[in-house]
Amino acid sequence: MREGSVPAWMTSNQLPAGHPQGYGDCFTAFVSDAYAAMHGEQPRGLPVVEDGVRSAHLVEAVLRSAHNLSWTGVHPHKQNPEKENHGT
Repeated sequence: MREGSVPAWMTSNQLPAGHPQGYGDCFTAFVSDAYAAMHGEQPRGLPVVEDGVRSAHLVEAVLRSAHNLSWTGVHPHKQNPEKENHGT
């Protein structure tokens, strides 16, 4: 890194890592980015549809794992992931 330059992520940090007030700052930054996106801008870091789909697959795998009391793989492209469970 060039002397005197600051990484982009450091410009949004106002408190040290782990500080409880950071939650509120994160929420404020998210809402600011969401409003910017609503006005046609493309802020970096906002979730997209693919992020939601990936999250849904993870949640489904966690629920299958809890139901079967076994390790369950995450298979977002399989039609019947129940057959892919390990240990059952």
